[in-house]
Amino acid sequence: MPDGDLVGYQVKVGDLWDSAEALPLTNELYASYTLKSSNAYHVMIRTLNSAGFYGDEASANLTCRVEPTNATAFVAYQNGEEVCLYWTASTDNDVVGYEIREGMSFDTGTAVVTGVTDNMYRVKVDMERLYRYHIKAINRAGFRSQTEATAKVTVENLPIKNVILTYDEIALQNGSHSHTTFGESEINFLTIGERFSDWPETHWNETGGHSVLKLLMDETTGLYPTSGTYTCKAIDVGQIITANITAYFTSSTFLTAGTAAKLQFRTSLDNKNWIGWSPFVPVQRQFRYVQFRVLLSTKDRGKTPEVNNLLVSIDVPDTDIALTANIAKGGTTVPFKHTFYTIPNVTASAIGDNLHAVVTAKTKTGCTVKVKNNANTDVGGTADIKIKGY
Repeated sequence: MPDGDLVGYQVKVGDLWDSAEALPLTNELYASYTLKSSNAYHVMIRTLNSAGFYGDEASANLTCRVEPTNATAFVAYQNGEEVCLYWTASTDNDVVGYEIREGMSFDTGTAVVTGVTDNMYRVKVDMERLYRYHIKAINRAGFRSQTEATAKVTVENLPIKNVILTYDEIALQNGSHSHTTFGESEINFLTIGERFSDWPETHWNETGGHSVLKLLMDETTGLYPTSGTYTCKAIDVGQIITANITAYFTSSTFLTAGTAAKLQFRTSLDNKNWIGWSPFVPVQRQFRYVQFRVLLSTKDRGKTPEVNNLLVSIDVPDTDIALTANIAKGGTTVPFKHTFYTIPNVTASAIGDNLHAVVTAKTKTGCTVKVKNNANTDVGGTADIKIKGY
């Protein structure tokens, strides 16, 4: 606008001029505005002169979408001890990756992976149950798809585990509370609403109960705090081992909108130096101590999330060792170069004609072997030794 008294152009975004968000005054014929969400935007502009007066208002309306379109054809298949996830990529050019979560919904689920750029992903699974996976695309601006795509699979026939320890935290209740407590669930057949047929995939052992972990209500106000933390007592397995850590963790947050329950864990070799807290996923680590904590939160102080199950299992993977050793007359103690959790199975075979090997002793770290001839006389020799255990 040619006007010698012009100071600049004032642009605002909102419904009404007086309450709208003002952009910096500009002398250019354009202005930039960072979109915060998909919405219908009303943009207004006025000139401003040196006396501080505005000109007439001009406006324009624009409907914007900032979230990317989502992946499609999302499916899940069991492949042994893994679940294979496949999907058709988003058609948007600015999609930089995908985020996958597992749980009742994307918002309440546990993160499986963020930033995967392929159109498939393999997830290690540790329990036989129904798994619900949810995926959203992520674009360069960091926005996720408005709605998730969901795939379900029932995992079964997993290999038998060498479970050495289990801990049921809902039964033990020996951790420390910060605005949390154990108590009877507020969810039951009378309060859940609807009919049984409206909850076709709800497992009732994962919903409600006489003892659940929840936020601690303020008896004066009758309101719950917005967040709380329950920290489990550290588990000491007695020695440094390499083991799989799994957890059966369920909550009824899908029944109470605006609530969340997250499980975190950490491990240590000495109970002093800890690997920092991180969201729990099934993992194999070398550790002696492992600790869990539950983070509860609510956006509605009249509601609380509830945790119904927290069962921790620690299992040791099978280890197979094969070696050849020179055995002296009188016997030789052969080290495994590995410490088993329990005394393993050991078989020894002598190399050579008219010879046989005998295992005379074994521990978690080694075995003693003798080589004898066909007269059962200890003569020494060479033996192949196979060790199998956990």
